[in-house]
Amino acid sequence: MGKGFIGITGNQTSTHCVILNSSAEVLADIVGGICNWKGAGKDSAKDIFYDVIDQALNISGLSKEDISVVVACMFCVEKERDKEVVLGWLNPKFSDAQFHIFPHAVAALAAGTNCTLDGVVLVAGTIAMALSYSESGEEIRVGGFMKEPGSSYTIGNECLTSAIKSFDGRGAKTNLLEQILSHLNLETGEDLTEWANSDPSTSSISSLSEICFLCDSKGDEVASKIISDAAKHLVSTTMIVAQKCGWIKGDKNEEREIIVVLDGEIATHKRTISYLVNIFKKNLPQVKCVVPEIDPHLGSAFLALSLVNLSKEREEIEKIVNEANLHLPRLQQAVGDVDEVIEALNFQALVSAAQIRLVIDNQVQFLEARMIELINELNQKHKKQLKSLQSQKIELEKIISDLSIQTTSSIQKLENLNFEELNETQNLLSEILQKASVTKFDPSVDESGEELKFFADENTFSNVVKNLGKIGS
Repeated sequence: MGKGFIGITGNQTSTHCVILNSSAEVLADIVGGICNWKGAGKDSAKDIFYDVIDQALNISGLSKEDISVVVACMFCVEKERDKEVVLGWLNPKFSDAQFHIFPHAVAALAAGTNCTLDGVVLVAGTIAMALSYSESGEEIRVGGFMKEPGSSYTIGNECLTSAIKSFDGRGAKTNLLEQILSHLNLETGEDLTEWANSDPSTSSISSLSEICFLCDSKGDEVASKIISDAAKHLVSTTMIVAQKCGWIKGDKNEEREIIVVLDGEIATHKRTISYLVNIFKKNLPQVKCVVPEIDPHLGSAFLALSLVNLSKEREEIEKIVNEANLHLPRLQQAVGDVDEVIEALNFQALVSAAQIRLVIDNQVQFLEARMIELINELNQKHKKQLKSLQSQKIELEKIISDLSIQTTSSIQKLENLNFEELNETQNLLSEILQKASVTKFDPSVDESGEELKFFADENTFSNVVKNLGKIGS
């Protein structure tokens, strides 16, 4: 493995070249001019490209032969033919190095995902775009042109339009007008209209975006709406990329965290971040917005180092696979032996299951027979008890009948009783008791031991006996 790893990052404002050693120590960090061959021409861009590389090699003390991997993340790389331009510059420079060419946004994606590239990079600055890679390695990109909603140019242009409309009465009152006039050293709305018609440069209009953030922070409703609308568009762009990568289903409930790396002066502005976080929270709560802790241009160099480590891991994996292939016949034989054992065990299990089922069936039959016997015994016992109860019932019915007859006879006798004779007899008895002169009530003797004698005339006694006989009958 070589001693050095180069990361080159080219954007709309500058070109960086960073060299790391195998311990991830920065050996050189050089910044140069704009390497945009689509604007300045290929020769000029190539000179800047080589210049930053040569300076970095000189400072690091390494030679071209010491370089193992070169990662170039360039603003102008949009299609495969753009990658061919950069490869055409690198091949003559480094004969033994590996080359990896990406769009410039990948540098920030690497810096924000620890070089895994597992996430979405949301760029909002001179341009606005979102980029990621699917599981198959396909590059997914949405947006990417200068006048894309959410870019500094679009925000600045909307500020300018809102300020002019506020001046001529077509729009709401806003502090944007005063702030833009001060920024451009103009005095009136007519001056601002004249300036807008003078075909100002893209950078001049883009610079007005800072005024929009300033007014938004002070509660200007027009400015706040411009920033809010820009954030909504950036969120929509990001969600489209995530959906194309298969991370968002129709109901937006995919159970995985989505890292969104923010890059560019608009996306990383604290006011924009606040809007983005709130909008993502409502629409896609599994999103985690990340601002890289290291400068994105360093991400290219660390990606170069991680790619060589990845290649080394791939070689180790291939070695393991090859060794496994050598042992594959033995493993297949072992698997076959295991299958035979399993088959035998399955057969034994089936036999055991059949035996257990037979035992259970016999037990069930025995229990069913015993249950029938018990039911028959209970039926016989109940029949005997029922017969005894029926006999007792007949006897009770006879007793009740006899009692009914006796009761009827007694009632008839009572009905035939002469109550006048009963009263007469009662009077006679009272007379006898009065004549008896009994001092102590003893049914047989008095105090002297002699028997008590009742004195009554013969007629009275006869009448008593006669009446008592009637009562008895």
